[in-house]
Amino acid sequence: MRLDGEVYPLADGFCSVAEIDSPALRAAALVGSRSHRLIVDGMSAAWVWGALDVMPTPTEFCVALGRRARLPPSDQARVREVVIDPDDVVLLDGIGVVHPLRVTIDIARTREVYDDFAVVVTRRLSQAGEFTRHMCTELLNRRHKLPGKVRAIQRLDQAFGAEWSASAHAVDVVHTLNASHCVQQSVEVHGVTHFENKTTDR
Repeated sequence: MRLDGEVYPLADGFCSVAEIDSPALRAAALVGSRSHRLIVDGMSAAWVWGALDVMPTPTEFCVALGRRARLPPSDQARVREVVIDPDDVVLLDGIGVVHPLRVTIDIARTREVYDDFAVVVTRRLSQAGEFTRHMCTELLNRRHKLPGKVRAIQRLDQAFGAEWSASAHAVDVVHTLNASHCVQQSVEVHGVTHFENKTTDR
């Protein structure tokens, strides 16, 4: 039973108002009672990092190739097996979330339509992870067999090449970067300083 004013909705459940919304809290809410082999991926990871205010559905997860994690038939979440480097994953209180830099690259590689919405999400992920287009390109160039590299580089040019205007950030008012996602601690991933609420060693 929830009491108004004592909890707020988050993902499929509720959190106490004493708990401040944070990437770690969002990741925990998404995984819930599911296997901790699951890594929060795609637009769900973008939501965890604060690039989206509204949680996208269905929830997206990935697992490292060869590490299966079964979901019950009633679970609508999507899970894909991927080749993923340990540096592509940040642990938030023991739950794996794909790093903003890798999320950005995957969006650029695989999204069917790279529209203004995708550009805004990309820019906000770069703010959350504090990385540049050059860092994205460096990572892409190190992954020799990664599909969609050429398209990804062209799309990243589109996202980072133009001047960031106020109108670009106002494309969708429900997809904004919240100041409540302030950071307390930093770690370095891919040589990029990344800020998060709390980290746990792998």
